[in-house]
Amino acid sequence: LATRNWRNERLAPLLPMTPIFSGENQASNGDYGRKQIPLKAPKITTIEGENMQASVIDDETGYWRTSAEVFFVTKKIENADPATFYYFNNTVFATDKNFVYAREKPLQSVDPASFAPISSSYAKDKAHVYYWHNVINGADPNSFKIIDERDSHSRDKSHVFVGHLKIDKIDPDSFEYLISG
Repeated sequence: LATRNWRNERLAPLLPMTPIFSGENQASNGDYGRKQIPLKAPKITTIEGENMQASVIDDETGYWRTSAEVFFVTKKIENADPATFYYFNNTVFATDKNFVYAREKPLQSVDPASFAPISSSYAKDKAHVYYWHNVINGADPNSFKIIDERDSHSRDKSHVFVGHLKIDKIDPDSFEYLISG
């Protein structure tokens, strides 16, 4: 997957809204462009069952804001700045003037200037690779590649990973991912 240079796009004017999680809206070039979230509360439906409670949001981005706060579905994103909050299209990532987020959680040790999504759930900056809100410890951002995003397999020049976890004692050059079924 190709990565894009987000540095210039961070200063781009507001773009029209498109849903964040819908693969149908991802451009063939891997559109992970920034979008501003709506200034309105979406319709949120709470579903309750035995030993569970879930919230369903009409707006597929999951993000919404008031003039003073930003939310992901029903969770307030602490310290988020509504005026500068954007999400990256077709990813779980968002940013404002202070932080980079994976859904409602700020990423740790991130360099916002070099941060770039490389898929819907993976991103990297000059020093780290991220799977959702987790740093993939030991991953080299320069040689990192996604093997299969659906099953969360990836590799770099020295390691193979599942999600954010490194698989020990596997040679990445001889590793072959076999799809079951």
